[in-house]
Amino acid sequence: MHRSHRLLVSMALIAGLALSASPVAAATTVSYTLTGTAATSLFPQVSMSGTAKSKTARESGTWSAVFSQDLGSILGGTFTIKSKVRSASIAITGGTFGPSSGTCAKTTIPVHGLLAGGGTFDATITRTGSLVNGSCSVSSSTVAGSASVVYP
Repeated sequence: MHRSHRLLVSMALIAGLALSASPVAAATTVSYTLTGTAATSLFPQVSMSGTAKSKTARESGTWSAVFSQDLGSILGGTFTIKSKVRSASIAITGGTFGPSSGTCAKTTIPVHGLLAGGGTFDATITRTGSLVNGSCSVSSSTVAGSASVVYP
């Protein structure tokens, strides 16, 4: 009886060691190309949204963010991916906006965002416009960039 008890304990210990030696799933980082549009008005804040497509074209999704030009920072947003591989909605938790460069005809504004879980995105807002009665009238705003999303 003692011998069978020791055998059971030994087998349990071996099984425990085998389980603890198994590899831990590593985080996966996926790169996406971002495209979209931004509101033509920057005051008091600018809203942006668009699509995200993985470099391998197997995953796609949407993103949206709100930035404050006055504060030069992100007010919030989401990055949502739905594919056969994964489904995730990730909060945009911070970042920077600006400064802008160019003229009324073409202005660019860099945007850097931080994603929950360690991801980032970098994009450029390109605004085109013309002078109307001495003021710049923006006719369109596009967004292009990339994102790296870390999935656990």
